[in-house]
Amino acid sequence: MDVYHVGDYLNTEAHRKILEGMMGKNYTSEDVRTVNEELPQMIRDKAHSATIVNLFYSEKDHTYREHIVDLKRDLEAAGISFTISLDDYVKHGDNGIYFSNHLKKRFCV
Repeated sequence: MDVYHVGDYLNTEAHRKILEGMMGKNYTSEDVRTVNEELPQMIRDKAHSATIVNLFYSEKDHTYREHIVDLKRDLEAAGISFTISLDDYVKHGDNGIYFSNHLKKRFCV
């Protein structure tokens, strides 16, 4: 997943139904913050563990600045190793196309 601030990501018109399913129809800004804090807390809980995170993203996708930069910073601060697979797509919706190609290259030898 290339979205780190999940609550913010889901609190949009395109994904609101998912957030409502998680937090109820009358969710609050506090609920959004709670969802946002889930992944950072998981990273803190796994600090200095043998966990390795595989990041797949494009620096041209808006989610790079909105999510990935913070995710990389938090992983580094927690001493968690990560790999980077960098691609070149611009529209976030295209990541599935590029990611499927990435999976084929990585696992279908």
